[in-house]
Amino acid sequence: MSERNLLGVESARESEAFAAVRGGRLAERYRALRAIVEAAGPTTPASADGSGSLIVLVVGVDHGVSDVGIRLAAAFADGGRSTFLIDADLRAESRHRLLRPGGHAPFGIADWLTSEASEPALPAYPSGLANLTVLPAGTAGRWRDDPLASARLPKLIQAVRSARERAVVIAPPLAEAADALFLAPHADGTLLVVVPGKTGGPNALKARETLLATGARLYGVILGEAEPR
Repeated sequence: MSERNLLGVESARESEAFAAVRGGRLAERYRALRAIVEAAGPTTPASADGSGSLIVLVVGVDHGVSDVGIRLAAAFADGGRSTFLIDADLRAESRHRLLRPGGHAPFGIADWLTSEASEPALPAYPSGLANLTVLPAGTAGRWRDDPLASARLPKLIQAVRSARERAVVIAPPLAEAADALFLAPHADGTLLVVVPGKTGGPNALKARETLLATGARLYGVILGEAEPR
């Protein structure tokens, strides 16, 4: 698959777009979050040379979490790790523009999971940021079945582990879809995002218990901002 500009524009504008989620007062917070996640480590053993992949699932209770996922992925990339930013929020209508390569819905994970090919190429689009590539959601809207419930999901996860050192997976809110529950057992850890003043305490506790029931490993709960759907 040939590489394309993530935003369909020149590299300078791509850098400006990522600067919005990489710079400012939040940058140090996400470097700290990266350090915490790195310290917790993966659930899979490292290879003989000491390297190993790490997959982090980012999920909200009742709001989108794309900015949180993008900032964490950028922090991994800034730390020199080859990183995948994976859009698994297949139902989002108002998706963050950084997750829509070329401004439209290209071949993505939904297409990979439902492809008739036994070993389709793993889609990867340049982000304009060194060490970071994007694996988009794809054209999930045309599928009747739930792509993330596919028996091929473990193969996709293994392909991601083989291709990159780090991966940040953005899931839809738990209140909207069960997709995060399919993904959580395959991730090394999960970050649960709550929105102050909007996410109720009982809903947050229920989301936590639901994730734990799937065998998810929780890295922690972090604060985010409400995003349009």
